[in-house]
Amino acid sequence: MKFSFEVGTNEKHQVEFQWSKWLGVAKIYGTLIQKSRPLAFSELAQLAEMRGIGGQARFLSQTVSGQAALQLIRGWEFEVGGQEKHAIRIEKERPAILAAIRPHIYRLFIDGQLASESSG
Repeated sequence: MKFSFEVGTNEKHQVEFQWSKWLGVAKIYGTLIQKSRPLAFSELAQLAEMRGIGGQARFLSQTVSGQAALQLIRGWEFEVGGQEKHAIRIEKERPAILAAIRPHIYRLFIDGQLASESSG
């Protein structure tokens, strides 16, 4: 998924967001460049925390019983502007099942207000 948006009235900034569903990496370009770690790293860490004392993975049983929840929403926050500052938050919500082949929901917040929502 790739989209771009403009922020500011007097001091304009063009920001571009790219998400690689297969690699699980986000890239944000503009005055600020930000790159996230692959999503698989955080999911592996979450699975490692769910392992029992005997070394058995119990993530699925805890998910079914409600003791553990999959992290379906991931977000990136940053600020753009010098004189005219704006707080930006981009959220990505993935489906719980077959996330690699189903569309994700992307939400853009500018200064705490929902500016746009798209799927892809």
